[in-house]
Amino acid sequence: MDGLRSRPLAAPLGSLRSDERKHSDAKRDRALLRRSRRRRLGAAIESLERRELLTFAIDLFQDINTLGVSSGIEQVVRLGDESFFVADDGKHGAELWKTDGTVDGTVMVKDLLPGPDASVPADLTVLGNELYFTALDENDETDLWKTDGTESGTVKVYDADASGVYYLTDLTASGTKLFFTAYEPATGYELWVHDGTSGGTALVKDINPDQFVIDRPQELTDVNGTLFFTSYDDGYYNRELWKSDGTAEGTMMVADLGIDPGIDPGPADDDPTFSSNPTFLTNHNGLLFFAAEDYVDGVELYKSDGTESGTVRVADLNPVGSSYPEELTSFNGELFFAASDGTGGRHLFKSDGSTITLVADTTKGLGSSVPIGLEVMGEELFFAASGAVPATRISVSSPTMTADNSRVVNGNYAGIVAETITAYGGTLSGFNASITFNSTAQGGSNNNLGWVSSGARIGDAGVGLQSIEVGDLYVEDIDEGELVVNAWEWTLSDPAGLANLSFSGFASGNELTTSTPGDAEGLLFELFLNGSSTPTSSTTVSGPELDNWYLGRDADNVNLSDPGGASVTTATVRLSIGNSMFANYPDGGNEAFVVGATFSADLSSETTQVVDAGRELHKTNGTPQGTVMVKDIVPMGSSNPSDLTQAGGKLYFAADDVFNDGLELWMSDGTAEGTMQVVDSLPGNDLYGAPLDGAPRLLGEVDGQLIFTATDVARDRELWITDGDPLGTEVLVNINPSTQDADVRDLVLFGTDLFFVADDGINGEAIWKADTVAGTVELYEDISPSSTDRISTLTVYSALTEQIVFYNNSLGTAGGVYLTDPNGPTRQLSDRRPVELDENGTMFVIANGWIYFVADDGVSGNELWKTDGSGPAEMVWDLIPGSAGSNPMELVALESFLYFSADTSSETVTAGVNMKDIGRELFRTDGTAVSLVMDINGVVDPNDMNRTFDSSPEDLTVVGNELFFTADNGVNGRELWRRDSLGTTHLVADLRSGGNGSNPTALADVSGTLYFSADNGADGFEPYRSDGTGIGTYQIANINPGNADSDPGGFFPALGEVYFSADDGGSGEELWKTTGAAGNATLVSDIQSGGGSQPVPLYDTGNRLLLSAAGTINNDRELWSTDGSEALTLLVEDLYPPELFGSDPDEIIEIGGKLYFVAENGPFGRELFTLQEVSPAVVDVIVGGQAGAAVEHLQRSTVDQVTVVFDGNVDVPAGAVQLVNRDTNTSLTSLIIDRRFESGQTFVEVTFGSGPSVVDRDPNGTTGLRNSLADGNYQLTILSGLVSSPVSGVAMAADFHYGAAEADRFFRHFGDTDGDRDVDGQDYGRFGQTFLQPLGASAFNETLDFEGDGDVDGQDYGRFGQRFLTRLDFS
Repeated sequence: MDGLRSRPLAAPLGSLRSDERKHSDAKRDRALLRRSRRRRLGAAIESLERRELLTFAIDLFQDINTLGVSSGIEQVVRLGDESFFVADDGKHGAELWKTDGTVDGTVMVKDLLPGPDASVPADLTVLGNELYFTALDENDETDLWKTDGTESGTVKVYDADASGVYYLTDLTASGTKLFFTAYEPATGYELWVHDGTSGGTALVKDINPDQFVIDRPQELTDVNGTLFFTSYDDGYYNRELWKSDGTAEGTMMVADLGIDPGIDPGPADDDPTFSSNPTFLTNHNGLLFFAAEDYVDGVELYKSDGTESGTVRVADLNPVGSSYPEELTSFNGELFFAASDGTGGRHLFKSDGSTITLVADTTKGLGSSVPIGLEVMGEELFFAASGAVPATRISVSSPTMTADNSRVVNGNYAGIVAETITAYGGTLSGFNASITFNSTAQGGSNNNLGWVSSGARIGDAGVGLQSIEVGDLYVEDIDEGELVVNAWEWTLSDPAGLANLSFSGFASGNELTTSTPGDAEGLLFELFLNGSSTPTSSTTVSGPELDNWYLGRDADNVNLSDPGGASVTTATVRLSIGNSMFANYPDGGNEAFVVGATFSADLSSETTQVVDAGRELHKTNGTPQGTVMVKDIVPMGSSNPSDLTQAGGKLYFAADDVFNDGLELWMSDGTAEGTMQVVDSLPGNDLYGAPLDGAPRLLGEVDGQLIFTATDVARDRELWITDGDPLGTEVLVNINPSTQDADVRDLVLFGTDLFFVADDGINGEAIWKADTVAGTVELYEDISPSSTDRISTLTVYSALTEQIVFYNNSLGTAGGVYLTDPNGPTRQLSDRRPVELDENGTMFVIANGWIYFVADDGVSGNELWKTDGSGPAEMVWDLIPGSAGSNPMELVALESFLYFSADTSSETVTAGVNMKDIGRELFRTDGTAVSLVMDINGVVDPNDMNRTFDSSPEDLTVVGNELFFTADNGVNGRELWRRDSLGTTHLVADLRSGGNGSNPTALADVSGTLYFSADNGADGFEPYRSDGTGIGTYQIANINPGNADSDPGGFFPALGEVYFSADDGGSGEELWKTTGAAGNATLVSDIQSGGGSQPVPLYDTGNRLLLSAAGTINNDRELWSTDGSEALTLLVEDLYPPELFGSDPDEIIEIGGKLYFVAENGPFGRELFTLQEVSPAVVDVIVGGQAGAAVEHLQRSTVDQVTVVFDGNVDVPAGAVQLVNRDTNTSLTSLIIDRRFESGQTFVEVTFGSGPSVVDRDPNGTTGLRNSLADGNYQLTILSGLVSSPVSGVAMAADFHYGAAEADRFFRHFGDTDGDRDVDGQDYGRFGQTFLQPLGASAFNETLDFEGDGDVDGQDYGRFGQRFLTRLDFS
């Protein structure tokens, strides 16, 4: 067994020990930050195809978690023909959007905070023809904005925080002004106003003089241009009704309704703490209606015309308490609301402004209807409420208890079971009394059927009756005369008639067995109709059925029935004892019986009885008879309609049909037939069979249609639109196309298959398999179908058999240790939860074929466990007997042993320890026994002479066939120790004399040599190396001068050297390298200038070290590469482009020449990516143009620039470029090479100095016209061996040639202005146009100025004439 463990190829730079905890904290912080800011970039897939540095090609291998990310739309406001809302598209954060109901018309209005930062517009409010809102600025403070719907018309109205004003909210339009509340330190939270003019934003009035009150004016409501609101005016006292016209003088309390009338003892109005607390302010018919509290009469409905005298209570609806009016809604000239009158529950009421009238009790007397969601559509008012439907069948399951037939005293019972506490007892209720009781037990000997033992109770094994239940009749030890009436009756009645009467159930008893004629014990059941004294039928229960609790609840031994009919209006079943048939009473100490039966009957369609219909959709026209249930969507429950919204003359709402499609969008035209589900946006069922909920959120109307959000099959909540027709219901636009994180981790390679942990959003964390040859991904092992599964770090048990051991649980429960098997099912090895052994979450270590882990079995505490994978795990050794546990940690495999540290106690017995507490020391095991390696700290505890102190071995690290670790021997402090190949354990070196210890950390095996960090007491924590000897253990360098720490860590071999992180005190934590020699340590690069990039080496390609580093102070960790030099330490690619985000690459594994790694790119979340080294290649050659602006020219009259374009960042030395005149075989030796990197490509511009095959131009140096190639055919060659990527170090695959083919058109022929290889009449015409034209003239053509002297003159004409009617053929 190889004992490999899945882990990143390098630990995060910096130790995971206490002295360098900041490194592990930084890793955790990065993970938390990554999760907190996920989904802020939602670019399309094309973003992956845009290559900044193509020498490393990065691609998404597969998006495993395809569940969507919501754009977060909540509020929609209509302005003109458009609806405005706030949404997050994943790229710009939450910003202002609008829609006209079309895809093209759904756009972002403006990115107020450019980039991924969100301005989070809120309080969208229409005033006139503009939309006002608040938004966050770059300081996360709230400012006031407005928009006319265009980007240019979206402007800041008031820079609040610049004026010292904060927390703007509650925007409300009233008249021509915009009111809001805000905080100013001098005044606290108060009312503010904006009058629509520049500089027209001001505090209205400092109403509450206590600026420290953290409460603001509330309930801002416009009534015909007057703003009403509520406010405190004295600290937290006296919240009352106020009004304002936007001026201080026009802002006043309307009425102080919170008046103490003086009934408490004390004078009137002496209680300043009492407030009327007006709420639900509503404009109705030009008056303000609201709920407020009167000191005496409670919370009732009020109205106000804005004057003190005109502010009055409408009525005292609930004379005995508060009516609590809510849901105030104007309809048909009246005000409708929900309230309670104190008599019949909470129902729908209405008011004409003077009186209050009950509209309807939709439960028809069953309880409170609690109407909510009042919505007007046409001439009807719709609402959700509890309702009632005609009953079709009635039943009763318990007899009526009276003072005459009940008895609840100790030992004598006749009552109804009201509560069960055990199977045989609970609470028994009689008439106006109850008692805790236990039913009687079997007694005597085996004298009848069902006898178990004397004292056996209901529910005991073997006893027929296993439980009593609520509603059962229980009678025990009732003597003659103890009850006035020895009978119990179940009664049904209905004036419309009872049909199909049925009484059925069971009766069971104990010791009611006497059967002597005339002296019998038993139960008589009789059925009486319409009050007759003569039963229509009867049945009895007696004998063994009433002994030893023999019969169970399923006995069905009591049955009476009758067809009944319209003439049968009452029916009674009477159970009696002590009657003519059974004269005796259950008067013995153990005599008792239980009856559990139900009496039921069908009702006539004419019945007036109703049953609860749950919460359903109702409507009213304002009259009791016009108030009806629209449709009983869920006959056996509640559909709970919500979000009632009118759009296009139709009522839309969300409802849950419970058993079919769940919570989805419905529509109604007010009829049962016209009430139907519109769409099932999220079909399917969960693990328990319940339907999945689309959970629509209704937002409003646009162009006669409803816009809403709903969750779809991708679990993505986006913007939908509907006209009420299922065929006209669709996603309007997926504003945020991002998908969720799969959180891929723990890459494990078997052959060419890659195994890893991922969460697809449906199965929870599971093990997945990527076939890198086929390019496919499949779910490999999912322990349970739960979406809450969590899996530990994967550990390879055997690479040969391709098996992985891991721990799996769901929501932290029902966990187990599992081992995969490619040839069979995954086996569970233990139901224990292993302890995490390090910050990476490792739980298992493999040694000599054993799987070791630490767990608590609930008895022995944390101890060491093992399994060979074939059977259940077992404890290796109980080092500390009892529940304390020895807490083994630092598990590491060396040869055939597992080494670990553990605690001991005075009860510890193992090889090397005999009933002695030696503290925490180093142990080892071969799987059969545990032995002490060495009691390193033998110093006796002066407070306990039978105990020695801990050496606490830590950082156990295998180097070759030796074990290094740190320990404290009680003399030298914590220092470096070694167990060598001969089995000797000894101190390596005392790096810090005086007993203080150098506290070595970050131990790492680097190619057979130990590297670590230690503090010698003078230099702070600096890098060291050791070969296991004292002389071979030395400090490499004092990177941070003086006694300051450089905190080196994460030592990693690459490119023939050792790389690590360290802080020199000036650059922050950056990448360093060393050969290992003393004094040899070099800063590779200050990647994050002024900060610290916290580099994490990941992989050595042979040409470059790949690492993760944060290039900016925003911790945007990306993939970098280095050859060990400052110049060639470069960003590979910004995979998650926004400045504040990083892809946080990790876990690179090479398969078939391609690298696989985990990263996050925004659109797809944290997924599996591939990275491949790509040889630099030429993608274009451009003949012509100017410096920095290459443009392909047709003309070949003058060739003064050739630009070679590469597909990425490429190093091209001058020697790599060769140019030859093919006609003369002349090599050009005067090439001038300029290189620039731009837009992901390298541009190599070639121009020509004086030399062979070059025509010198601009002889006086005055025109700036460049030299040109001489006439002839040319070939350009790029030598591949000299061209490489500075990022990857990969060279070009082969030499590149240009001009070897005629199609390349690489030649110069003076006078050829159209590049057709001849100088003909067309060229002559062009020459004539520019002849005698100077430089700067519009007709000047510089390509015909042979000498480049700034004009086209006779000399140029002569040159042209020499070539006129000649042709330059390809050669």
